[in-house]
Amino acid sequence: MHQSFRDNISISQLAAAANLSLSSFQRKFKSCFGMSPKQYMRHLKVQEACHKIIQTTMNFAEISYACGFSDQSHFSREFTRIMKEPPSSYRDRFKIR
Repeated sequence: MHQSFRDNISISQLAAAANLSLSSFQRKFKSCFGMSPKQYMRHLKVQEACHKIIQTTMNFAEISYACGFSDQSHFSREFTRIMKEPPSSYRDRFKIR
């Protein structure tokens, strides 16, 4: 998951890679990580976006595509939901001066 989250790998592909049925994979994954595989993938994408926001001068559209989001609007919604602040505030707060 950590290597292919940008490629939007499907949960059924992950289940097949683990030699489990889709339902077994989702159940075991949630039991181990406390969230569904889709939620975990979103968190990975947002985590990568956090790094890019702080460490690069990329604009938010570039970051959203580089992290595997379908568009900047979706990226902003997910980032705000997970990080509890919009990407612009996050960048302002952690910008290296």
